[in-house]
Parts: sequence; structure tokens; C-alpha cells
Amino acid sequence: MSFDERDVIFCRMDYEKGDGNYEDYYDRRPEKERMDKILRRRPILGDERSHKFNPLVSSIAQSSFDFLHDIGSLCNGAVAPIPRGGTGEQFTQILDGLARLYGAVSFGVTQLTAADYYTHKGQPAEHYGEEIAPEYKYAIVFAVEMDMPLMNTAPYATETIATSKGYVDVALVGMILSYYIRSLGYDARNNIDGNYLFPLPPLAEKAGLGEMGLHGLLVTPEYGPRVRLGAVATNIPLIPHEKKPWGLRAFCQNCRRCENACVCKSINNQTQGNEHGFYDSTCLSMWQRYGSDCGVCVIACPFAHGLPQDLIADLKSKEARLTLCNYCAERFNKRAFNFDLPDWLQAAQPKKKDRATYDQKLD
Repeated sequence: MSFDERDVIFCRMDYEKGDGNYEDYYDRRPEKERMDKILRRRPILGDERSHKFNPLVSSIAQSSFDFLHDIGSLCNGAVAPIPRGGTGEQFTQILDGLARLYGAVSFGVTQLTAADYYTHKGQPAEHYGEEIAPEYKYAIVFAVEMDMPLMNTAPYATETIATSKGYVDVALVGMILSYYIRSLGYDARNNIDGNYLFPLPPLAEKAGLGEMGLHGLLVTPEYGPRVRLGAVATNIPLIPHEKKPWGLRAFCQNCRRCENACVCKSINNQTQGNEHGFYDSTCLSMWQRYGSDCGVCVIACPFAHGLPQDLIADLKSKEARLTLCNYCAERFNKRAFNFDLPDWLQAAQPKKKDRATYDQKLD
């Protein structure tokens, strides 16, 4: 199934009336214009008008994204004129180790097809509508872990520190891999926030890193959806990994903790959702209300907390899924919430008088 980046909600929020991109998009997708107009009038991520705005925290995430914007031009670069000799096995093993050295917790390779790419660019604005040529043979896909204590503060703005750091971490891993591959004489293009060639969750699933859950996020066996994904497109010879279905979606149908935790009912919304049943407009509206990227569905997932590997080894079995459901019912009957922030963030901690009120909302 092909995807058009112009449909991504973050791209749509950048379309402004009169810039040509706005008119082109909504002439083709008029059904999205009304809701998008409403969303544009609301606070953006980190805005002081949002409910969970924190003056000491909210600008940290924006600083990360400003940095990513500034290094966007480094995703491509000059390639050494003479390719170095080596086998696919050698290159794959070295790149796996290098990615992990710089912080990746999982690594996979998949052979690209035209269907893996976005059909057209949605951002940045100057490249809107450009067709994306499937010029690379392989994608190296990797994941970094997002900080558990900070993620457990979701939906407070402190959670966004963890997610924005994740974007920076995968960008740096991808830069190192790309620079190294180009030094060997093979083209390589890093994919970072605001500069993607393809949607990453289905690509990571194809590369064997995990499976996509009800929320449309990749769920890994070790960290659940508490990861951020990165990818490098390249033509260096590599050995692809196999897709590894392990029974997650069948378990999700029984678990549904992410769906039940979602205040705005964006998950498994078969009426208004996309091809995965995820409704991006209501999800973004909660981001705008909170002043963070929420993250409640991520941390509500039992896999985000590190499940015993023997309990998830055979989720294709109905008996194994039932055993895990019982384990989760005992351990995760109430969502964890963390007020014990690192020392350097104590100044941003919610006041004690607010804690009881928030705990009541979680019950």
C-alpha cells in the first residue's frame, strides 16, 4: 500500500491559504479542509495557551526540533568516488554494530520496493508535491529507547523531552551510518524529522523490528512502542532481515489498553480512522490541548514496561496470549504515573496540590 506524505497531518498544518500548496491539497482532499481549519486555530505543540504548558520545559522539545531542522541538509552528501570492496554480510554486521554503538537498541535491513516510499513529498514546503523516485535498494531501520521515567509523566510537557530526544538520537545514529556508508563509496540518505522518504513503522515491521499495534505505532518485543525509529536509505550491498510476526495484533485485540487509555478515542476508530483505524485529527487536538505530544497510548502499552520474554515468546498461541493477558491484568490494572522527575527537572514538577486531582483522573 502506497502513502502520500501530503496527507500526513503535520504536513497539512503547514499549508497556508494563498501559498499554492493549500489550494492544491484541498482541491484534491476537500473532506479534510474543515477539520484542518479548526486545528490550525488551536495552540501548536508547546504553546503557552495549552493545558499542560510548562515555561521551563516546553521549549526543550522545540530546541530539539530546531536543531533537526538545521541539520536537514546533512542527510545527503558526497560519495567517495571508488567503492570499497566488501560483502553484504560484512557490511550488514558492521553497520549493525555501529548503530548499536551510537545508541540503537534494535537494527534491521529491508529491501525496498516502490510501495515502501511515499508517493509525493509533503514537506518541506518548497518540495511539496514532488514525486519521490524509488532510487535506493535497501533501508536500514533502527530504534532507540525513550526514557521510561519521562515517558511515565505523559501527558505532561516533560514527556515531550523524551520523545524529542528520541528524534535527535535516531537522527545522529542515521548521520553516522550515512557518513560511513558514503565514505565507502556507496550512496546513503538519512531520514530525520521533517525529511522522510517513507513512513517508518511499516518499514520497521518489514525489517523485523516488531509489529504495528492498534495505535499504528511499532511495538518491539523488548520496549513496546517506547522507541523512536530511524532509517537510512542506501545502495550498499546488504543482507535483508525477515519480517517477524509474533502474534502481537492478536494479543492487542484482547488487551486494548492503548485504545482504552486514549481520551480522544483516536485508536481503532473504524468510522473516521485511516487504514490502520487511527484518527489523526482528534489525536492532534489532544496534543494541542495538553501542549505535549501526549504519549499516554505509548506508556499504557504493557510492552513499554518490559515484559518477561518467556511470556511473549509464543503469542501466536491462544493459551500464551491468555497467560499474558492475566499477567497484565494483575500488573497493569492502573496506569503508572511518575512525579519523581530527575533533579534537574524538579523545578518543572507539578505542585503537590495538583497531584491528588490528577491521580483521581487516572483511576
